[in-house]
Amino acid sequence: MTAVFAPVTAADRHVLRWLVAHRSAHWTSLAKGLMNLGLSVVFLGLALLAALLVVAVVRAARPVIAAAGAAALFSVVASLLLKQLIARPRPDSGLALVQAGGYSMPSTDAALVAGLTVAALFAVRWSSRGRRRAAAAAVVAANLVTGLALVYLGVHWTTDVLAGWALGGATGAVVGTLKPRGAPRPVQHVTS
Repeated sequence: MTAVFAPVTAADRHVLRWLVAHRSAHWTSLAKGLMNLGLSVVFLGLALLAALLVVAVVRAARPVIAAAGAAALFSVVASLLLKQLIARPRPDSGLALVQAGGYSMPSTDAALVAGLTVAALFAVRWSSRGRRRAAAAAVVAANLVTGLALVYLGVHWTTDVLAGWALGGATGAVVGTLKPRGAPRPVQHVTS
């Protein structure tokens, strides 16, 4: 298979240099803490256990958790396959605060978070526009924090994160809008 290779843009270099010039002990500690939390086997195990408990207890949550899990899984697998096809190198190790192996584009972490959160957002039947907007704001915030931390730590270029968001967001939107087999159709109100 021949690598496509997506060249690093001037904007990628500019953003990373700006972040490197403005790093602080506080922000570095926070970004590393977020990264370690996301990579923690204990945290991931507890999150899986909590999801399974919710599925067992709350029947209405099953389609949401199934959609989020399926979108997250598909986003990760697609991201890993695309990385091999694109074969884009990571930022220079001299700029990175943590070392990451493999290729850079698209960001698997960005794709995972976007796929999971967007699928959950789309799969829930919100009781009001206000709640949906609040949830959408939380989804945006989670994705922005994740993407900023990845670039801040020097493990991804900005366009890697954007590609991960596009992949995960599109996957999440599609999977989150699919209806499970046998799901009841929404009631249509007819006005006279």
